[in-house]
Amino acid sequence: MITERSLYRLRILSTLLKEGEIPISLVARESRLRFDIAKREIAEMERKGLVEILDSGRVKLVRINMTNRKVIILRNLIEELEDL
Repeated sequence: MITERSLYRLRILSTLLKEGEIPISLVARESRLRFDIAKREIAEMERKGLVEILDSGRVKLVRINMTNRKVIILRNLIEELEDL
């Protein structure tokens, strides 16, 4: 079942696939989500192994975990949809 939270996560993952490794604040802005929602969803996705959070001092960077099978499937699906 598609929930509002799963749509948030899809927007975040899509942003990360396009942008690469970026700060949480930029993920929120590019995904058009409030910062607190983006931060909560990113933390949940980190627990599930979909993303990695890198602590570089003041700024926390987020990147996609390209070793996760689900992420690879999603990336391939998005690439196919963009080709339509």
